[in-house]
Amino acid sequence: MLNSLDQNISSITFRAGSALVSNQSVSFGCTFYTQTCAGAPELLGTTSVAFQPFANMLVSYNGAQNQLSISNPVTQQRYAWVQLTPGPTPVQTSTISVTPTVPPTDTSVTVNLTLNGGLAVDWATNQAVVANSGAGTLTLVGLGSVSPALLKPVHVTEVLVPSAVPSDPFTLGGIPFANFPQGTLTSSADLVGVKIFGSGFTGSSTVRLDKTALPVGNTSFKSNREIDVTIPKSFLAVPHHYALDVVDAAATSNASDFFVVAAVDLSGICKDSTGASITKPASVAIADQIGSGLFAPIAVVTNSGCNNAAVIDIAPQLPQYDQTTGDLTGFTDNPTFGQILPPLIPTGSSPSGVAVSPRFGLAVVANNGAGTASILDIVNKKQAVPDVTTGSGPIGVAINEGTGAALVANTAQNTVSEINLGLLFPPVTTPPTTTPSTLTATSIGVDTAPIAIAIDPDRGTNNNGLAVVTALALTSNFPTGVLDAVDIGSTSPAKSTSAGAGVTLTPTGIVFDPSVSPALFYAVSSGGNLVTSFNPDNGVPSSVHVGINPTSLALNPQTGGIITVNTLNNTISIVDTLSRPFKTRRSFGLPGPPPLGTTINQLQTNQVAIDQFLNMAVIVDQAHNRVLLFPIPN
Repeated sequence: MLNSLDQNISSITFRAGSALVSNQSVSFGCTFYTQTCAGAPELLGTTSVAFQPFANMLVSYNGAQNQLSISNPVTQQRYAWVQLTPGPTPVQTSTISVTPTVPPTDTSVTVNLTLNGGLAVDWATNQAVVANSGAGTLTLVGLGSVSPALLKPVHVTEVLVPSAVPSDPFTLGGIPFANFPQGTLTSSADLVGVKIFGSGFTGSSTVRLDKTALPVGNTSFKSNREIDVTIPKSFLAVPHHYALDVVDAAATSNASDFFVVAAVDLSGICKDSTGASITKPASVAIADQIGSGLFAPIAVVTNSGCNNAAVIDIAPQLPQYDQTTGDLTGFTDNPTFGQILPPLIPTGSSPSGVAVSPRFGLAVVANNGAGTASILDIVNKKQAVPDVTTGSGPIGVAINEGTGAALVANTAQNTVSEINLGLLFPPVTTPPTTTPSTLTATSIGVDTAPIAIAIDPDRGTNNNGLAVVTALALTSNFPTGVLDAVDIGSTSPAKSTSAGAGVTLTPTGIVFDPSVSPALFYAVSSGGNLVTSFNPDNGVPSSVHVGINPTSLALNPQTGGIITVNTLNNTISIVDTLSRPFKTRRSFGLPGPPPLGTTINQLQTNQVAIDQFLNMAVIVDQAHNRVLLFPIPN
């Protein structure tokens, strides 16, 4: 069994024994429920496999033994087996002779092929159909009679939202230019024509979202395999991941996904002389609370075509507090949710990576085209100081909240620049310490083409910070990916010689996870389609596969979930870091393919960020000049 999400392979080994049937010794199959079993491997001959998704059952046919097995691919155990008749003696197979016809032809050579027959499963009726080639018959086996009662009388297999752009061949579902059939955009209007496919539906079936029933008039019964519904606008106001199920009489179906996603249009930020948008959003960073302010999540997005940054309100609701006691009294809808909060903040040329310091109320932007970093005051939405000169081709950024050290990866110069943001907030002294009007950067040498940076604030000298940088190590044969550890805890930061790890080509994104012990880094490798965990204390990495050419990732330490943006197959992958080993659990067709003929700059370090309290991802879709606010499945 091959998991297409992370390429993990598992298998089920069937075991055989013996028993007396009509005073004759015949083989039988051991099952999960067998108390005693000889433990011998079952005889060879399994040739056909089918799957029953309604009950998560794997059905396999051993033609040589004329035997059907029903097993569970998750527990990797057999539930039951069925001995088809007649059998197992004589063996129900047929043999044909084939003479090769491809030149050079040798008519004296024949090949004997043994045909065991085929297998298929009808999901709705829960029957297996076996074609017995030797007997020339079809055998129907009711799976419900030979396995536990796993099949629900009502089942949902697919939720299909009408195409938002029917003329676009790449749009599947309610999000323009995305392959996301079970999703739609936030809306102030009802969503008509959502199709629910499955089994066991009747005219009395009720469709529910998060256990709230849709109005009776919104449900249209088509057949026992299809129901069409209209989803009221009240369910579509903000991003949300709904559990959709169908209730009929006393039976409740499985839960299926229905997503509401918000899209923030950035196309109007800047345009060329023809009126075409050239915004090209590049990277995103998130802050939930600036300084001592209230909870008010924002996303800072760099726009590489406009040389500016936009602050977007991503809080669907805002907390309300008692004015006397300060206690939380509830939440109210946020009127500016999903909007750009003016004004736009100017940056240097071709802004790329960005990091936010909630403590200082600052954002640091790597200006890839200018060789500088912009220090932005995101409270007052202006530049805090003039741009700071870094190395060539700056792209990745990270900030140590404890010390105020901001690091910028200079891809074209093989260095990392450190900028001390804490100098802008001097301690209270007598006489007062003068706040500098400019900042300078310190250069740190690392391996070739550094791209992304993440920081552990509690490692390093005096436990004041250890940064890990994704880069390339040049060897005599070819370059290999490497994770460089940089000690930023001392006055003179330097690359550590005691910590490092090799990864596959090319590591382009990295995050730090403070929620586990020991704390880990996770890096994404574009060339290997991998997410790799890295502990700088022992340098031993472990990896899991994701989609094709992942270029960035984000982590929610509250849930242990990682999202990667996979630029070559236009998907996101969701990785579960809490499982051992960690696994890729889901894949969705977001953000979507670029328009035909469009060239997209894929060398970005943070095309996605996660708000850990909302459990919502902000995904940069540069191809369509927008960001998507995606509610992450738990």
